[in-house]
Amino acid sequence: MKAASLIEDLISVADIAKKDFAKSVSMSASGLSRFLTGQQFPSLTDHQSFSREAAKLLSSVIYEPKCHLRLTARFPCIYDFSSENDLMVFLSSAISYALEYDFAIDHQVDLHYGASELFYYTHRRVLNMTCIILSDLLHQEKNETLEMFSAMPLLFGELPYSLSRIIFTNEHQQRIILNHSLNFEKASLSESYVKMNNPFGKINQLEQDFDLCLWETNYHYKQVYLLLKNHCLLTYDSLPDGTPSLRIIRNKNYLLHFLQFVKKCQIRKLSYNRDEVRQLLRNEPSLAMSLIKREPQALYSFIPLSYYLSPDETAGIEESQEQRELMHCFLAALMNTDACFFPSGASIGEFARSGKTIVPFSGSLHISKEERIKMMHRLVSRIGPQMLEKTKVIYTSMSNAAILCTKDLTLLYMISPDDSSEKIHLFFLPNVAEYLEQDFHNKQFRLLEYTPALWQSYIDEIRNRLK
Repeated sequence: MKAASLIEDLISVADIAKKDFAKSVSMSASGLSRFLTGQQFPSLTDHQSFSREAAKLLSSVIYEPKCHLRLTARFPCIYDFSSENDLMVFLSSAISYALEYDFAIDHQVDLHYGASELFYYTHRRVLNMTCIILSDLLHQEKNETLEMFSAMPLLFGELPYSLSRIIFTNEHQQRIILNHSLNFEKASLSESYVKMNNPFGKINQLEQDFDLCLWETNYHYKQVYLLLKNHCLLTYDSLPDGTPSLRIIRNKNYLLHFLQFVKKCQIRKLSYNRDEVRQLLRNEPSLAMSLIKREPQALYSFIPLSYYLSPDETAGIEESQEQRELMHCFLAALMNTDACFFPSGASIGEFARSGKTIVPFSGSLHISKEERIKMMHRLVSRIGPQMLEKTKVIYTSMSNAAILCTKDLTLLYMISPDDSSEKIHLFFLPNVAEYLEQDFHNKQFRLLEYTPALWQSYIDEIRNRLK
């Protein structure tokens, strides 16, 4: 049962004696034992008092700064509690939710085909119940692949109703597919487009916990939603006086209908993994060079990419001659545009230390210490004079990614730290290069203009490693 399992876990986290817990909720030790083994439940009229008294004791013992970190095994969606009362209200809601769920199951109420729905309002309840319901589902299905569909403002703008406080922890390394819808027309017309938090940094964070797939949609968000396929739909809105509200629907017939609606609104796929990209390039090799025709404006490289390698030098990780030639020609053409080039200091340092080089959608290889100096000289010779004048080394925490901005399309390339997966995300938005330059300037990231002396300092670092 949900409630018994939850109470057992919370007693363990609090490290209190079960007899003390039993006393706090007006139960005998034997009554608590029967409850924890699913043989006895508090009566429906006692749910509220049981939840309140249990939460009062548990929060008094558990609360301390950052105590939410002790609860992530049970609540993978949680937030940092600002007070003991915050924690008490959260635990009371979680226990009450579990008791009501058990009561419905015990009385054979079919939660998945009934017409009823759950409704919550106020900032605190919307935040708490979002965490509780998502955590319950993630905990229950921790050994299964989950698929979600979202129209939340995850990338452009801010999450509503304090939901930005939520911290997600994927301790079980569960595969969660997150299909996220974007409306570029709305994003480009919104004032928040030029004031937004960097969406590429957010994607970098999301990819650590989710298998993210972006879709362009023609849906104009009247309400934001999160659909957990085959499980539940969460919709967020506000009451006439502006009070936030959350509605949860579990009816499986309606969930199927809503999923069909979501897919009908998806007009273009924006994310492609390694296999999909390779298939696209096999079917239409001209796609790569078509990016050059879109007038590249800026290239941010937070990983050591294979700009300096010839097709023959990548044969060890790429069998296809056509693929090797295609990637070489694309990178050579890109480096001879007049786009601004921003290699990161971290990517240069990684190459200096390990020689690691990423060949997009083929794999990675390691350049020997003896060859690294040669490759550093070769890279400068491969950069066209117009790009070289606009080259600056950028120091930022972003990694495992590269961003190519053209006049009307931006491509975000990502690779996992162990090189096991690669992905590109497409953004059909204008002037992203200008936005990123301003964003990095506002964040006061360190930028060093290319000079022969600067480049020589990196080469000297490699030479020192040879001694």
